[in-house]
Amino acid sequence: EGSLDLAVEGGISTPLGKIVVSAIYDGGAADKHGGIVKGDQIMAVNGKILVDATLPEAQTTLAKSWNSGGVSIVIHPVGLFIACRKREFSAKDENRSNQ
Repeated sequence: EGSLDLAVEGGISTPLGKIVVSAIYDGGAADKHGGIVKGDQIMAVNGKILVDATLPEAQTTLAKSWNSGGVSIVIHPVGLFIACRKREFSAKDENRSNQ
C-alpha cells in the first residue's frame, strides 16, 4: 500500500489566498515522483479546479482522488512567474496491485 504523502496549506479564505504544497514526505508517491515540490501551488486535481478552494475542499479532493486509485495534479511551480507554464504530477497507486 502506498500513500501520496503530500501536505497542503492555505486556501482562498487565508492570507495565502491559494492552496500550496507545505510538505512532501519521504517515501511517499509525491516524493518518489519528484515532479512537485514544497511551495508549488495546486491548481487542479483530477480535473477539479482548486484555484478558489478552501483548505478542507482541497484536502478532501486530494484524499478522494488518491483513494480512487490515482491522482493527476496540475501545479503552478514555486518561483515561476509565467502563469502559462505548468507542470503536471500524475501518479497511480500501482503499489497496491504490486504488493
